Amino acid sequence: MPQVQVFADVHCSADSMWRELGSFQSIARWHPMVKVAEGEGEEPGATRTLETQDGLRWVERLTECDPSQRLYRYEVASTELPLDDFRGEFRIREGRPHKCTVIWTAQFAVTTGEEKKASDAVREFFRAGARAIEKQYAAKPVAALRRRVRTLKRRS
Repeated sequence: MPQVQVFADVHCSADSMWRELGSFQSIARWHPMVKVAEGEGEEPGATRTLETQDGLRWVERLTECDPSQRLYRYEVASTELPLDDFRGEFRIREGRPHKCTVIWTAQFAVTTGEEKKASDAVREFFRAGARAIEKQYAAKPVAALRRRVRTLKRRS
């Protein structure tokens, strides 16, 4: 059973990042490959239907949500991809002060003989999301900003 896991390191507290990304229904706000996400609810049993920029559609069902642990788990109810028994987890882990790591993991079975192709498609989707999170929530360390300000003052 293939597994895909990606990480995004950001310069925000885990609680702040959970407020931004922790909603099961929020994926279209931050994932560049998701064109449309429709759904309701944040409790187990809630569903969301995703459509990618290239027209691929699938339905996901929330199976667990634990805001105190900053995680949710979900399963794919239907998909056009050759996948079965897809189980995903989206988690935000506290790091050093004002830093955290977003961890997105999935396990699934491939229903055709093209396991590598299907795994690569899931991995690329997850990586695109992780890169978007890092880009949107990355911030230069304060020390680097101070050096730049001092440099600009010296030139004046």
